[in-house]
Amino acid sequence: MDRKIAAEIAVQYLKQGENLAIYPEGVWNITSNLPVLPLFPGIIKMAQEVKCSIVPVAVDCDGKDYYVNIGENFWVTDRIDKETVKHVKKELRDKMATLKWEIWETMPRGLRAEYGQYEIEKRRFVQSFLEQWKYKKTGKNIYTEELVNRRTYREI
Repeated sequence: MDRKIAAEIAVQYLKQGENLAIYPEGVWNITSNLPVLPLFPGIIKMAQEVKCSIVPVAVDCDGKDYYVNIGENFWVTDRIDKETVKHVKKELRDKMATLKWEIWETMPRGLRAEYGQYEIEKRRFVQSFLEQWKYKKTGKNIYTEELVNRRTYREI
């Protein structure tokens, strides 16, 4: 129900000419092999309803350094049915993954033999990132890998 209400509010803002930053993956991408997680369909439906474009953006970090790559406006077709939404989501996700890949191409390249060490460092980074989000009263983590994985969109 929260997503539905959020989408209705977002549509109201968009109809007023406002811009919104929407994260269609829905959660942090903590995977080591997917540039972009599957997208929730709401962003496509909202853009179609309001007849506005989506500006795909990729963000990646390396330690404390963040990199951003902004793509060209992405327009949703007028005809939207369940099959079209799937196709358009895939097209948008591909564009976002390409933007992410372009960021990665600017980063220093490692050797294949160093990949295991990279995975260990990435794991530590994910853990330290999640550790930053704690309830003040209990000290327990707000976000866990299990919670992030549960909130990842899965195509039905």
